[in-house]
Amino acid sequence: MTAKTSSFLRREAVPAVLMMGSVVPALFLGYILDVALVHLYASYQNTGLPQITVPVYEALAGHRGLAQEIMLACWLGMAVWFVKQALSYTSSETFRSRFLMGFAVMWLAMLSIFLGILSACLAPSDILLARISDGYRGYAVLHAIIGFELLAVPVLAIKAIRVRKRERT
Repeated sequence: MTAKTSSFLRREAVPAVLMMGSVVPALFLGYILDVALVHLYASYQNTGLPQITVPVYEALAGHRGLAQEIMLACWLGMAVWFVKQALSYTSSETFRSRFLMGFAVMWLAMLSIFLGILSACLAPSDILLARISDGYRGYAVLHAIIGFELLAVPVLAIKAIRVRKRERT
């Protein structure tokens, strides 16, 4: 390890630890999705699922660990972004702001994929959703979560524009 590398890691220890430590929650999110899909598929396999739902269940619940691999792929994208920003290091403030933007976007992508897969399995089956959510409140919860995620997109875009303007001046 060169002196330049060690000084960079000392200065930017928090983003490095945050990025490396986030692999555990990413894999845990994939594990939760995997267990939920297998449980739902096993419980309702013989009850005549809608035809639109069957391929999603068979593709994901039939291959244990696929959901973890999807989340790990998102995390690897975040790791590549971290390395790219580290190699093009200009200043500490620029690095941190770009890292945090990439970190937020990747977690937003992971949560969107998680909810997209889960809602693809739940939404077509009203009976299944009613059993899980004790009525039809499950739709409201899914819509609220997706609404908050969509609200985060313009907030992140505005933050990125402000950071770019601050970098130029």
